Amino acid sequence: MSLIRLRVGNLRNVRSAELSLCNGANLIVGPNASGKTSLLEAIDCLSRGRSFRTRIAAQLISHGESALTLFGRVETGPARATALGMELGRTGRVLRRDGQTVDTVESHAATLPVQVMHPQSHVLVSGPPGVRRAFLDWGVFHVKHGDTRGWREYGRILRQRNTLLRQGGSDREILAWDQALGSTAARLHEARAAYVSRLKPLCCRMGEEFLDGASIGLTYRRGWPEAGDLTKVLGDNLGRDRQLGHTGSGPHRADLQITLSGRSARDYASRGQQKLIVVVLLLGQLLAFGDSGPVRPTLLVDDLPAELDPAHRRRVIERFSELRAQVVLTALERDVMDISRWNETRVFHVKHGGLEELL
Repeated sequence: MSLIRLRVGNLRNVRSAELSLCNGANLIVGPNASGKTSLLEAIDCLSRGRSFRTRIAAQLISHGESALTLFGRVETGPARATALGMELGRTGRVLRRDGQTVDTVESHAATLPVQVMHPQSHVLVSGPPGVRRAFLDWGVFHVKHGDTRGWREYGRILRQRNTLLRQGGSDREILAWDQALGSTAARLHEARAAYVSRLKPLCCRMGEEFLDGASIGLTYRRGWPEAGDLTKVLGDNLGRDRQLGHTGSGPHRADLQITLSGRSARDYASRGQQKLIVVVLLLGQLLAFGDSGPVRPTLLVDDLPAELDPAHRRRVIERFSELRAQVVLTALERDVMDISRWNETRVFHVKHGGLEELL
């Protein structure tokens, strides 16, 4: 699967744009503030229903407009394509698949899997645990081919328990939910742990290449004591949870601890090293993804020349070209990004929201 056509209306300064993409490398060039990143945002929104830059709809919609519209055609097999659409207004979002309205974004994400590398991607290392949980769950979702029932069930039970904690529910009422929460949590933990086991050797091998022989370590912390059963932990900590007004243990508190040569990458790695660690993590994830089925992911790379020195940039581009993935990159100028390693390439120039394909 690859995104073969994208149509954008009223997203930031891109009032109207349409482009046909290839399965290999697609390079979008143009000056700053011309709309390059907005086109990447459009692809991300079409996949996940939101942008990697903001969750606030009003920031995405062009000034003076009431809504933005997106349309994409995804190649899903020989002579087959799936149409994805999204309309985002100031009061809500509508998703469509092959012309039919859908309730959740999962079908879009499964049809058009997107990962993003952008100037703030270092937060995957330096940011809060929720960023790393989202990274893990992206991998689990696609390796398990879109099964989100466990997460939805866990979220439903967790919200119920938290409501009872805040409203002063009885011990008996709260404990009645703990068994269900514990069993659902165990399944989520097992899926994440299995995925980390799959990801770790891929990242360790590439970490030595990109970080001058330094070793990357990945340790999954499940969100409650390793030796404890979650149902018992919840019962033991009920008094504390009442004081907090929410559940303090469970998969929603999990984290992926990242080390560089045995030291916390969050605390000791430089910003440049953190960016290279993110490259390694994304490469590892896309390699793991490539083993899981016929779907081809799309990697969005925003302004790589500003993130990496020329030597590391050449090495990263070489590894990107080896992926079984569609890649969409941005740069200020065409000659700073060598995309000649790909068999298929297209180059687009964007200026003041207008777009043209370069030969």
